Amino acid sequence: GDDIDPNLQRHTFDIGYGEESFDFYVRPDVSTYYREDPGTRRAVQPKHVGFAAKWVNMSPQRLKLFWDPGDGGPGSLIGAAGPFQSAGTASFPTHKFYLADESGNVVARFVVKKGQSVYYYDPFEVSGDEAATQRNLQSLDYQQYEKYEIQKRTQLFNQKYREITGRDYLAIYPRDKPRRYHWPADYFGQEHWVLTKETHFKELPPSDNLERIKARGRERILADDEPLLQEYRVEDQVMNITLKVLSCAPRAFEIPNFLSDVEVDHILELAGGMKLKQSTTGQGGTKADNRKTRTSLNTWVNRETTPIIDAIYRRAADLLRFDEALIRHRDEGEAPDTPESRNSIAEPLQLVHYGP
Repeated sequence: GDDIDPNLQRHTFDIGYGEESFDFYVRPDVSTYYREDPGTRRAVQPKHVGFAAKWVNMSPQRLKLFWDPGDGGPGSLIGAAGPFQSAGTASFPTHKFYLADESGNVVARFVVKKGQSVYYYDPFEVSGDEAATQRNLQSLDYQQYEKYEIQKRTQLFNQKYREITGRDYLAIYPRDKPRRYHWPADYFGQEHWVLTKETHFKELPPSDNLERIKARGRERILADDEPLLQEYRVEDQVMNITLKVLSCAPRAFEIPNFLSDVEVDHILELAGGMKLKQSTTGQGGTKADNRKTRTSLNTWVNRETTPIIDAIYRRAADLLRFDEALIRHRDEGEAPDTPESRNSIAEPLQLVHYGP
């Protein structure tokens, strides 16, 4: 159901902005993932110790993040962090990075530490001297100072977050609570079931039934008993989707038979007519060089490409328990709990081909 996660613990604190409360997710004892009493098992550290890391630029200038080879040679560009913004990548302990300005001058160097995911570059702070810090901040205009304060408040909250959870807080604080439902992952093998009217396609419709969808907004709404191209689907009126928990933290689910063979073949056929491009990474308007580290090609398939792709998106919305309107362009008044944008909250379907 929609019960509150029992692993959320509410704490009240003051980090200099008045008394606040926050629900902290505290990871439970690993024994509970096996439905055993706490303390009966011990968590084993994985051989791969990588994790997500980010670097926060608390300056008014745009900076670039580089991987540092550690031999004095030039680094590899990872991305860029705009003024009072951040850049991130996957990393591991002893990994070295540096931030440089547009002229190539190195402004800060970092060595990644075990368990630390967030690193700050603050050119204004003078450790142990608040008066000097405040004098330095006077060089910022009002808008710049507001942006600096957002990052500073997040940094101070992160200290409290680490104290309670043992992890870094990767988002900006404060932020709204998640609006969408999260399927529980309390123990390995736990199963959930969802019913959807977006049943499997068993037969590929003729090509003139697979043209790009041009309708927008409310024109996309379907009556409950009128799924697209029903005559080419299985006879069942509803489909039972099963989610099986494979991992509890982070949450990962196996969803058997989410796609039919016909749907898989259709997606592959669409990919055959598209141009696959070298997969890239990069942030802040930069494009990193991945030729030595990424061996995949990818392309993107929009929901509106064909009615079959549209049906897959609708099935996914039922699986995740939210209105399908959230993952397409919406007319004014649709999904009123998401008023800040009328664009899809989902990316196009990504197809990836991995090389050796």
